[in-house]
Amino acid sequence: MTEQDKWIRHYVTLAEQGDFHAQISVAWEYVKGGYLPYDRLKAEHYFQSAEKTSPLLARFHHGKAKILWGDSPDDIHDMQIGDGNAGYSPAYYIIASSFIATNRKDAAVKFYRLAARCGHLPSEVLLWRSEGAGFWGKLKKIPRLIQIFFQMVFIRMRDAEDHRILT
Repeated sequence: MTEQDKWIRHYVTLAEQGDFHAQISVAWEYVKGGYLPYDRLKAEHYFQSAEKTSPLLARFHHGKAKILWGDSPDDIHDMQIGDGNAGYSPAYYIIASSFIATNRKDAAVKFYRLAARCGHLPSEVLLWRSEGAGFWGKLKKIPRLIQIFFQMVFIRMRDAEDHRILT
């Protein structure tokens, strides 16, 4: 048995025992089809199992996978909107990203704006990039972007799963 096989077996065992991080890792392996064969049903099983421990973060990851699978932005919206309305800004980010993936920029900007208002820093940067403020308008916001960059670095150093920086 290779080291890779041992790693996979170990993580699958942890995931079956309810370990949140293992469940998310195993789900992503099924999404990517890397160490484990691609299997959407098994990936969804592990994402849904992870919801028992950390529902917001599990649905965030599940939403990202749905974008990769090409699911409808409307389905992703329905899955995430409750979390966003409850103040979980990464849910709005996922909704916006699903609209970007289908070239619905106006809808994406709306949700990036909502996420930024809730304190989601990457959404604030993406909003800056997508709004047509013109050269001088964008230039005036560069000091804020530099501040955001450093905030994101310091937040990530403390907690990589902080909702203000999830992407």
